[in-house]
Order: sequence, then C-alpha cells, then structure tokens
Amino acid sequence: MRKIIIALASIFILGCGFYKEYTTINQNDEVVRLLLDSNVKSCNISPTSSFKVQNSYGVVILSDGSGDISIEIVNNSIKIRDKIVNLDTISIVSDDNKIKVNDKIYRGTIDISKEKNSLLIIDELKLEECIYGIVGREMSANTPMEALKAQAVAARSFILYQKQISRSKRYDVNNTLQNLIYTGIEKENQNAIKAVDSTRGEILKYGGKMAFTPFHGNCGGYTEDVKEVWNMSLSYLTPTPCYFCRNQKHYEWSVEIPIRQFIDSLRKSGRDISDIGNMEVAKTSKTGRMKEMKITTDKGRIMIDTNQLRLLVGSDTLKSSKFKVRKRSEKFLF
Repeated sequence: MRKIIIALASIFILGCGFYKEYTTINQNDEVVRLLLDSNVKSCNISPTSSFKVQNSYGVVILSDGSGDISIEIVNNSIKIRDKIVNLDTISIVSDDNKIKVNDKIYRGTIDISKEKNSLLIIDELKLEECIYGIVGREMSANTPMEALKAQAVAARSFILYQKQISRSKRYDVNNTLQNLIYTGIEKENQNAIKAVDSTRGEILKYGGKMAFTPFHGNCGGYTEDVKEVWNMSLSYLTPTPCYFCRNQKHYEWSVEIPIRQFIDSLRKSGRDISDIGNMEVAKTSKTGRMKEMKITTDKGRIMIDTNQLRLLVGSDTLKSSKFKVRKRSEKFLF
C-alpha cells in the first residue's frame, strides 16, 4: 500500500522524483495558519452559526447570534460594524467552526490584524481539515482512492514544509501566492475526506528532512526544474518527462485575455501605464517555459517574470508558463 502511495505521489509533485523516506508524524493537534488576504481595506464576515469576536487573549468583545460583520480599517484602526476597537488583532470564532469570508466558507478561526493601514486576514484551522479542501480541489471525487491518498500525503508534506520555514512570520502559508491551495469547504467531498483521514499524519521526507512537495494538475509533458520556479536546488525535483497527463483536460489550452485586463493588473501592481503595444517572450527555460516577458507600453519597456504575470492576471486564466503569445486586435492570444 505505501509503495503504491509513493509511486502515485511522484506523478503529482513537481519533479516526479523518488523520495527516500516515508514516515508518520504525531500531529493530533497540528494547526496551520493560512494568509487569505492582505493589503485590503475591508471585508465581510458571515458566520454560519452563533459567533464571538475576541481579542488576542480570548476576551470576548462582541457576541451575536447571527448576522454579517463588516470590518474595515479606518485611520489605522479596526472598525467592526460602526465601532472602532483599539486592538491590533481580532479573532472571529463560531460555534460550528465555519465562517464565511466574503464569498467563501472556511473552517476554523478567522484572525484579522491591522498592518500599515490595511487588513491582514488569516484562517487558523486544523491541518487535516485544511487538506480536506485541498484534495477535493485538486482531484475529482471519482479519482481512484490510492491517488487521492497520494495527493493527501503530498499536500500535508507541502504545508508542513512551508510551516517549517515560516516560523518568523504571522502565518504559515501564503495562500494568496500558492495558487489558492485552500479555497474553503466548497470542494470537500466524502472521498477526499476519507483519503485524508486514512493517511493521517503521513508525510514524505528526503535524506531525513521534510521534502518540498509542490503539486499541480498537469505538467504539459515535462516537469520544470525547481530552481527555475523557487530558486532552490533539489536533486529530487529536476526536469522529468511525463506521459501521464497527455490525455487530460488541460494538457493543451488557449485563452484570449483583453489588453485592458493586463493594463489594469499592471497598474494595481504599481506600474503607471495607460497602454500596451506588444508582449513578447524575453527568456525561456530548458523545458520550453516562458521565464520572462517583455511588455512594450506607453511608458517604456517592462520586463516581468512570467510567474508574476500569471499571478497578476490569475493563474486559472493563464494556466501555465508554457505558451506562445500573439496580439489579436485588443486582446492577447495565449
């Protein structure tokens, strides 16, 4: 059984490498803190049951049976509904352990902190509950159970690796930069939950250390070298040909993105531009992926990392960095 899980896990992690060690950890009370959003001025909280708003010491400052909570930053102070609270951090706790933040329902406790006259929104929940949603999002409910288990082990290892290197931060995983690995309970299903529960505490290690196990749905026939994406060198995450995804949904794709969308995205990132004339590839990796793009604008040329560009327009829209691009009227065709 364990050999099967290791083999399947190698299909889904970035480099399809072999892990020398497979072990179980004791993490009955393991908690993970996920950054859901940052640099925002307001948010809407909708508990699905009775709730309490507490300070960092657990003292209740607001208790309510139901109803939405509007939270915003005003003059570097947190405002709940119409009341300013003199606190750096507040926590929302619900009786059923579920809280809706804007348009998604999350398990656990929601912590909201002020940071540079904006809000930092963090979800604190049990590790295993987090993985329920990740496995359900990454793989369909009718996927073979052994593959679901492999995904659960890879996801658990990935989060614990991130937690290990983020000890000095206020959160363990930046969920806004990891392609939204956790999107709440909407993708949970019974098979995903079963796969997580049956592999509880199981992780992947290499050379006695926690393995870095990023995963994706489709590699387009060739996995990328980890140093091209994360600027690190790992012997088990090197470019590897892959034949498992050839007939899958996203092996080939195309999308038209309006030029206006790129302009708006670049402006939000702090670039003062009004028009884009052209976009072309400036640098590629050995596996044929685009590493850097050159964008000609009305304010000059912009060189931008392709992964950063994907995050700006949405990684679900621009599905990978392995593409060709050409201008078509007021759009770019990828």
